[in-house]
Amino acid sequence: MELREIYEKGKKALLAKKSGIFLGGVETEFVLANNRKIMEHYTLRQRAIDSASEPSTEVEILGVNLRTPVIMSAITAPIPDITHNGLMDVARGLKEAGSIMWTGSPIPANLKEIKMTGVPLAANVKPYADRNKMYRALDDIQKTGIDWVGVEIDSGQGTKILDREMVSDCAPLSFSELKDIRKAVARPLIFKGVLSEEDAAKAFDAGADGIIISNHGAHTIDYLHQPIPPVTVAVSYPPFHRFLAVVELVLFYVKIFTSIYFIN
Repeated sequence: MELREIYEKGKKALLAKKSGIFLGGVETEFVLANNRKIMEHYTLRQRAIDSASEPSTEVEILGVNLRTPVIMSAITAPIPDITHNGLMDVARGLKEAGSIMWTGSPIPANLKEIKMTGVPLAANVKPYADRNKMYRALDDIQKTGIDWVGVEIDSGQGTKILDREMVSDCAPLSFSELKDIRKAVARPLIFKGVLSEEDAAKAFDAGADGIIISNHGAHTIDYLHQPIPPVTVAVSYPPFHRFLAVVELVLFYVKIFTSIYFIN
């Protein structure tokens, strides 16, 4: 079976389940289509002479050793619906690949069990309008021994797919609150959903260890731009030495998630 056939088979199977809605984008779905359009302008630059005969992709990032520095997007909701015990299967697969697992919303009830597989693990928390709920979630995920803590700064107005509201109990975070979150998090802290130089600078100044440059997989605001152009602006910010910036790409309507690391 060819790769394209696998994608089509997977898409068909997902659309038959309730989780199939996650394949869609907010309102007009412009963001999904534009992601693909922009990506088609990028090509690979070949350097064949004196190329590495035994290349290595091993790297250490924020205390985590990765053999494969390509990570899954922060996602939880559809996985258990795709296959029984799906999150554990993903954890074991990523461990074998030498990558890191990144969970989203809802926070998996078995997060500690996932961590016990030995896979490097990051977990996201949404900016709940009930800030006490947000801080409880931050405390709970840190107690599981996760490696990185993520906070979704871009879902302050909730999330949406087509015209259906998916998450509504959130509120935007202020710069002062980002600094308070930094004080409450002992692990490497990543702010997810940066799409501007201004937010990148504020994330750094608030004490974040890294950012995810992302348009949230087309699940927040329609007509957001694609995440690759802002990365060149973000990593050029002078204080960003040894600061982690991750580009989250959502390609095709079948939602292939990948991340590319850019370290200044």
